[in-house]
Amino acid sequence: MDRLPKNVFHFLKILSLSPILRVTCDESFGEITKKSKSLRFSLLSFNIGVYILHIFTFRYILENSLKQGIKDELTFIKILSLRDIQKPIDQKDFESRLEKHRTEVEPLNPNDKEVIKEALSFKMNSIIDSKNRTFNKFLAYLAVVAFLIPIYTPYLSKLKQSLEHEGVFYILILLTLFYIVTGILNLMLFFHEFIKVRSYSRYRYQDVKNSNDRSTELLQMIYYERYLTEFEWIQEVTVIKNIEKYIKGVIIMSLALVTFHNISLHFEETASLTSSSLITDTQVYVLNLSNSPSKLYDGQKSLIDNLTSGFLENSISEVILIRSGDDYEKNYKRIYSLIQSLNVNNIDITVAMNSADIDKNKLTILLKKGQIK
Repeated sequence: MDRLPKNVFHFLKILSLSPILRVTCDESFGEITKKSKSLRFSLLSFNIGVYILHIFTFRYILENSLKQGIKDELTFIKILSLRDIQKPIDQKDFESRLEKHRTEVEPLNPNDKEVIKEALSFKMNSIIDSKNRTFNKFLAYLAVVAFLIPIYTPYLSKLKQSLEHEGVFYILILLTLFYIVTGILNLMLFFHEFIKVRSYSRYRYQDVKNSNDRSTELLQMIYYERYLTEFEWIQEVTVIKNIEKYIKGVIIMSLALVTFHNISLHFEETASLTSSSLITDTQVYVLNLSNSPSKLYDGQKSLIDNLTSGFLENSISEVILIRSGDDYEKNYKRIYSLIQSLNVNNIDITVAMNSADIDKNKLTILLKKGQIK
């Protein structure tokens, strides 16, 4: 089977992003591609820089179809290193290449050697240009990280507030935070890996200078340098691709975190404003029923005004009377009769008893604002 079916590829791609029940490909350092033929299934799996830790894992090598393949034995722990995929230079093979190159160019005349020298130099310069572009890309990613740090700094003070969200938003924010933290950690580890990419020993100028056949030795030096420079460049490109992957992941998850945080805050603020408006739109008055009838409404002019205007303008939706005791029944009935006489629109009047209140002389009147249609 040359390529994974489209639906299967997208499904496995999603599973490769999860640390639980993860599916990866060893040959591409954990990344699932359409041409992946070796699938690793793990109960738990984490990327830690240039390593991938697999727990309770086995590998399934595809053959003709998804149902036909070779399954490895279940392993408790498997640690995959990027260096296992980036095979080091085979010294014997390298020396064999050098010797073969020497044998081919040594008998050539000076003009032919000059042509080969120009060709090798051109190839060498092309690789060096690519290597420089890779390094410039590395510097650009460093600048992106330096740009992100000031953006994250003020948000750190709100981190606790983000974790105070409830329900689905709490889980979503926790997951995005997990991916951001692990992404930044892996990003730093790959930055460190790029800096310490191994530099191999170089051809010495003295070998050319002291050689009996300097033109041949010069071609050997250029060939040697071209081969090692290309190998170092391939290593750097691999690291840069991983840096690029984690930077994209951190940016996407950061946007998701801000989005979840703001949506959750919006719902909380809406609920808070609704609760606040309910309190604000309810006017509360407290009367002392033990006062004499002539002083019953002392200091309560606003109550009478609001009752009169509210009932007439139909701006009161409900009246709630809360008594704290059964004493002073006559004064209570006076107040109730007054409210009934003003209630021209037959608005609901709810009566309740608060026997837990120590003050048995109190009558609390709540006027809920709002029009009754």
